[in-house]
Amino acid sequence: MTTHLPIACIRDLTPALGSVALVALVEEMEEKTTRNGDPYLLLRLTDLTGSCQAFLWSNAPSFMDRGEIRRGGVFRLGGEAKEGKGKITFHLRDFFLLSSPPGGRAVEPLAGREWVERLLHRRVAFDIETVPQADLGDLPPGLAGKIQGYAERDDGDTEKVMSLSPLFGQVVSLAVLDMDDPDNRVALALPKQKELFPARAKSGDPVTFLSSEAEILKAFWALASTCPLMVSFNGRRFDVPFLQVRSAVQGVQVPVDLIGPRYNRKGRPHLDLYEAVTAYGLMRGPASLDACCHAFGIPTPKAGLDGSQVAGAYEEGRVREIALYNLADVEATRALYFKLESTLLSRDS
Repeated sequence: MTTHLPIACIRDLTPALGSVALVALVEEMEEKTTRNGDPYLLLRLTDLTGSCQAFLWSNAPSFMDRGEIRRGGVFRLGGEAKEGKGKITFHLRDFFLLSSPPGGRAVEPLAGREWVERLLHRRVAFDIETVPQADLGDLPPGLAGKIQGYAERDDGDTEKVMSLSPLFGQVVSLAVLDMDDPDNRVALALPKQKELFPARAKSGDPVTFLSSEAEILKAFWALASTCPLMVSFNGRRFDVPFLQVRSAVQGVQVPVDLIGPRYNRKGRPHLDLYEAVTAYGLMRGPASLDACCHAFGIPTPKAGLDGSQVAGAYEEGRVREIALYNLADVEATRALYFKLESTLLSRDS
């Protein structure tokens, strides 16, 4: 089965790898016959590292299930690479559908990205950090004036107003943590000066730098399409709506609804712990993640940095610091979940 095979990416395929699995988009498919009249399926697979031709032969164990393969679907495909006439092709044995959203459109694959593959189908906690896309002075005067007016009615901080709006802000860090294995974690970050960061993270480094906000968004929805439970703190009111609108701005598909009915007692696929500890906003007084950590005896993630300082830190190029702070938030979210699991959340299980 594909679940027992090591993951490879298309760019690195070679016969020497032996049996491997790809996570890839089926870009093209056509049923053909050999010279002997035996049917086979000809495919073109694509991931973020490249494309390749693939074959599902009639003697493959899963050939009878070939009707389940759909163009535009994201699949985990088991098989092996072969070389012929100077080209590498992939020969399938079996496959498993990972994502096929309504309408036949599939979330874009992120094969070859080990940090996504290892979190697929897991229960995860997530959190984002956002900053303004541009300086206030770069906006048309009318828009800049409205932002200033909005800020004056609050605390006068125009950077905060822009950071909290998906129309004027952007995601610069997405932290994701496996609820059942806290060592399985990653913070996907957007560097301010891209040339200062390696294209690939070092082994064991929880921070991975991506080339664009769109890549961060694609990674999030690739996970959301398969994870049975997404846990956040205030994600229903901020993180998810922000991610949805930024995805629309960037032309990235949103394949799953993580907002849903507010009073969803099961909390699936998205459980917002803020709503659990505030009884859907009925409780009065401060109820930040920091306040919950204090009440439940959880180490605070706000020791070195807090949300109000993220925009300034990003301007200074302190992206890794932001990403590690983002990870501290999801670690605290995970700890809070297990504090609540047998009390407030037990009635929803």
